[in-house]
Amino acid sequence: MFQKKQKKNTGFPLLIEKLKAGENTSWNNLDFILRRVSFKWMLKKGIPMDYADELYQETLLLFFEKFKGCKFESFSKLKSYFFSIADNKSKEFFRARNKKILESGPILETCSDYSYFIVKSDEEKYVQQVSLVKSIIETLPNKEKNLLILLFKKGKSLKEAAESMNITEGYARVIKLRALNKVRNKLSKIL
Repeated sequence: MFQKKQKKNTGFPLLIEKLKAGENTSWNNLDFILRRVSFKWMLKKGIPMDYADELYQETLLLFFEKFKGCKFESFSKLKSYFFSIADNKSKEFFRARNKKILESGPILETCSDYSYFIVKSDEEKYVQQVSLVKSIIETLPNKEKNLLILLFKKGKSLKEAAESMNITEGYARVIKLRALNKVRNKLSKIL
C-alpha cells in the first residue's frame, strides 16, 4: 500500500560523506567557499596578498590531512576547525617575519625581543612600536614588568622566571596573562 519514503541524505551530512569519499566536485566546492572567506580573514589580519595564497594552501593541506579523523556536526564547526588551523599558520607567519626583521641588522639591538607584541609593520614602524611596547611595560607594576622582561627580553621559560622571582609557576602564569592583557589593551588604544 503505502511505502515509507526514504529520507534523502541532504545538506551538510551528505557533503561530509562526499568529502570523506574524496569526491573532487565536493572538495572543489568547499575550496571555493573556504578560499573566499579565508582571504577576507587574512586581509583583516594584515597578511599581504602574496603570502595569503601560500598560507591558505598550507592550511588547506593540513585540514585535508586531518579531515578524515574529524567529525563535524555543522558547517560552522568545520569552518571553525579550518580557521583554528589558519590562525596557527598565520601566527607562524608573523613569528617568522618578525624574526627575519630582527635578524636584519641594527634593528636587533633596538628591538630586543618585544616583537611578541607587534603584529604587522614595516621596519621603521616596527622600531617605533617596539619602543612604545617598552614604554608601556615600564608603566606596569614591578612584578608584571619584571616577569615580562625575564620572559621576553632574557628569554627565560615561565618556570625559570617563576623560580628567579620566588613564586609558583601557576602564579607566574596569572601575572603573565594579566600583564599581557594590559599591554595589549594599551597598545590597541594607541595604535
